[in-house]
Amino acid sequence: MGAACTGEDELVEKVDKKISETRKIVLTFGRKGLCICGQDQKIRQEIYKADVVDTTAAGDTFTGYFIAGIVAGTDVSESTQTGRKGCKYNSQQKRCLTKYSVCKKRFAKR
Repeated sequence: MGAACTGEDELVEKVDKKISETRKIVLTFGRKGLCICGQDQKIRQEIYKADVVDTTAAGDTFTGYFIAGIVAGTDVSESTQTGRKGCKYNSQQKRCLTKYSVCKKRFAKR
């Protein structure tokens, strides 16, 4: 992308300028949440608060659930919500989640 970024806001601005009108990109910032950029909009989403036991694979969990949502046909915003819920649930366990269907059933009721 060129020059180095000095902060999250600068990164969001640089990425936003690089993507086309038909695409969106999701930037994750760990405990600071995420930002969905594209089509002249920026949507920030906070993390779901959790009683954290273990953050092992939290980012991978988010990514997996997000991609599963997109593949299932949900929009980007809903898919990030699913990813954030998976991340919250995963961080409250001593081990990582492995099954999308388990988490999807839990979240459908919330």
